[in-house]
Formats: sequence, C-alpha cells, structure tokens
Amino acid sequence: MPGQSYTGLGESEIAARVGLYHTDAAVLSVQAGLRSPGASFDSLGPLDVRRAGSLDVRGLAGHNCVVAGIEGFAEVQAGYRFYAGNQPGEWRFDLTAGLRPLPRLLVMLQSFTSISFGTSQFGHVSWTKLQPSLVYDIAQQWSVQIGGFITVAGINAGRELGPTAGVWYRF
Repeated sequence: MPGQSYTGLGESEIAARVGLYHTDAAVLSVQAGLRSPGASFDSLGPLDVRRAGSLDVRGLAGHNCVVAGIEGFAEVQAGYRFYAGNQPGEWRFDLTAGLRPLPRLLVMLQSFTSISFGTSQFGHVSWTKLQPSLVYDIAQQWSVQIGGFITVAGINAGRELGPTAGVWYRF
C-alpha cells in the first residue's frame, strides 16, 4: 500500500518508444510500457504484490543546449499510468538535465513526480524525488552511472534516500 514500508523486488518494465520529430537539436516522441507488479518480502508474503500491473503512456520532448560553453541537454516527460485491478492511476512528470564538462563525463540531475487522486485504501498520494548522478563513458558504447536519490516532497508517501548505480549500453 502507498505510504507503508516495503521490502522486496521492484517493478519491471518493458516499453517501446516511437519518434515523432528529430533534429540535431531537438526530439519529440511517445512511449508506452507495461509494468509488472513488485513482490514484497514483508508482511504481504513473499509472492504477494503491493500494486497491480500497469500500462504507462507518456510523451517526451528534449533539446540540446550549451550552458557557459558546456554542452548539455534538457528533457521533459509527462504521462499517465493506468493500473489493473481497479487501482487508481497516476500522473507522471519527469525532468532530466545534463551537462558534459569533460568529453567522457556527464553530470545529470533528474526529478521524478507522481500524483494519484485515489480513494479508499490507496487515497491521495503524491511525491517528488531528485536523483543527481554522474555517468562516465568507459567505451564508445558503454557507460557506468553512480548517484543517489532522495524524496524531497510528498503526501501519504514514504521518504526515500539511497544510492543508485547503472550500466548503460548505447545501440
């Protein structure tokens, strides 16, 4: 349930994105994705889920920029996540900005916001998280990411603080 402690497997997603417009400086696209529910290791039991599976539909707009002589980019994503099982949906707003102070280093700041106007057991839930990170290119197609995330605002939502890491492959 939203606003309660949760220990377990996170959700998994598979998505497809379709480009609508693309230049060297800007991009516009739409995306749809299916998300599996996450299983809890706590009070729900090892195979019980806390949220139903969902369909996420969103639009994305991005633009390259130069800030103080440093190449960078900004993007905004907005969409809606439809949940199965009569669970309330969520409006989603994601912002990302990145600067490349060195040819192999990307400094990135991301903001993730979710707003749900549910009733009954799910109620009104909203939160905003910030995720600063560094992405280092170890090869032409491979990069590693390290950073952290923190919940900076929320209503009926848990506060999160922790590290994040990733491996990127460009194709």
